Amino acid sequence: MTLAIIIPMAFQYDMRGIMIISSISRFVQFVLVPLAVITFYYGKNRGQVIANPKKNFVLDVPLSLLSLGLTVFLLAKFKWAAQFSLQVDGKTVPNYYAIVAMFIGYIVLPAGVYFYRSRKKA
Repeated sequence: MTLAIIIPMAFQYDMRGIMIISSISRFVQFVLVPLAVITFYYGKNRGQVIANPKKNFVLDVPLSLLSLGLTVFLLAKFKWAAQFSLQVDGKTVPNYYAIVAMFIGYIVLPAGVYFYRSRKKA
């Protein structure tokens, strides 16, 4: 709940900030989904799977790798400095609140949940 308040605050609640949050979330999804499809195709997934799924190598592996490559290209072209900076007194300064909020939201919390769940299972 707190993260849902902190991240928009870090981006100053404006439409540009909301679009930044949205685009970063999409980048995360565009990386995870192709990796999940490839993992599923090769049977490396954890947990139960539907009975007798139809797998197609062309659609599951090369197309996923292409989408992953395009996502990496777009990530490289994304204007990270412009998205994580503010104009203060005519100077461009890093928006440390946004940087820290995104770091916590996309790295620290998922890692914490992962370790908590793996410890709970053991």
